[in-house]
Amino acid sequence: MIKYIFSDIDGTLYVNEDISKHDVAAVNDFVAAGGVFALATGRTDLEISNFAKEEKLPTPTFRISGNGSVAYDRGELIYQTQFSNKAKYFLKTYLSSHLDELAVVEVSTPNHIYFLMEPEDWVLNYKGDNYTINPHTLAHFEDVTFDITKMYIEGQEDFITNMITAIEKDYGEEIEIFSDITAVNIGPKGNTKGTAINKLLFKHGILPEQIAVIGDAANDIGMFEITPNSFAFDYSLDFVQNSATHIVKNVAEAIDIINQKNAAEAEEEN
Repeated sequence: MIKYIFSDIDGTLYVNEDISKHDVAAVNDFVAAGGVFALATGRTDLEISNFAKEEKLPTPTFRISGNGSVAYDRGELIYQTQFSNKAKYFLKTYLSSHLDELAVVEVSTPNHIYFLMEPEDWVLNYKGDNYTINPHTLAHFEDVTFDITKMYIEGQEDFITNMITAIEKDYGEEIEIFSDITAVNIGPKGNTKGTAINKLLFKHGILPEQIAVIGDAANDIGMFEITPNSFAFDYSLDFVQNSATHIVKNVAEAIDIINQKNAAEAEEEN
């Protein structure tokens, strides 16, 4: 029986700068029937709370932010990690010499976001006052108190490919990479949404078969790998679809499949 759903936000619940009323209704109905809803995203923890509140979603029981760098269990911080000093030095040096080739550079600490250039308006949704636009942010990368949990970078495909090659060559043991061709999420090595979810499963004695995960992109594959109940979308890139066990059009369809599976198992038990 699937009791827990872990869902991504951007590209999953929040698509084309909007959220479907059908998806919101499906999530609320799942929780009303006794299910547990959680969010696992690249956004910060504050954004998760703002998103759920503003979009009238149930308060997430578990909150995983920074692509797995930070995990909360009912308001209690149970896990947090950050880039090593070696990784921060490399990123500072590499990005400083390539800034003119970048479209977006977003640097996340546990509860604040720094943009090196002005982002599009929709990017700022759910951030409140939780961000700073400062092209000189790179200068602070090596400060001891600057706890970077995640970075998001957009650029031309050639640049992203070259950056990934540079990371893998000399810093592959320090940095985790989630690439979607012209965009890349990077985080501390070994840090994925799946890593954080597994810590919650272990803490509560939850089996992988009791959860479902829903996501659209490369940074969701880590959670696809930990359960047989994974959902990607028909608009996801091929390699993302190939990593999931189900392909759906939207979150509501995924929850419908989950409900059907639960109903079939309940009938077998009776």
